[in-house]
Amino acid sequence: MRLRFFIPLVLAVALFMGSVITLLPMLLDPKEAGIVQMDQAVHHPLFERFEEPALLLFFGYVGCSDVCTPRLNDMARAYRALGRPQSLRVLFVDVAGVADGAQARAFAAYFDDAFEGLVLEPAARRALMREFEIYLAPSLTSRGDFDHTAFFYLLRRDAQGYRLVRIFTQSVLDATALGSALGQVL
Repeated sequence: MRLRFFIPLVLAVALFMGSVITLLPMLLDPKEAGIVQMDQAVHHPLFERFEEPALLLFFGYVGCSDVCTPRLNDMARAYRALGRPQSLRVLFVDVAGVADGAQARAFAAYFDDAFEGLVLEPAARRALMREFEIYLAPSLTSRGDFDHTAFFYLLRRDAQGYRLVRIFTQSVLDATALGSALGQVL
């Protein structure tokens, strides 16, 4: 009889504690809400060609208007507010595989001419998406569109290559959050 009440109680306490652990950092420091701190090596050959101290990646697709356009506009505003730092290279990675390199470059440059648009070969694109756990699926609501992960990924260069150090999951990337993260990782 006691066991029947004990198990739901333990589950309720575990659920409550999980919620507190998740929400506590946001309540204590709201500007950190939506920023995941990491320290994870990335092993994709794409990064071997870059030398900048930091990379900021966004995964999307050319022609995406409901997610990519506002997110890339936010990124451009934050980048310009920081004075377009030379220590940071901004990369837009096309994940749909339907655009060519010129289209991806033009799409990225529309937001800021320093942004680089990349189209990878299918196997390289899949490997990169797996490494960053990028979700991509045909949209259930809009024919011809895709639903996808819409986070920003900040990488820091060290002696061994690049490390993923921040994931910005908030809906608006602002200059303060990006500048603070850059200051901490560079």
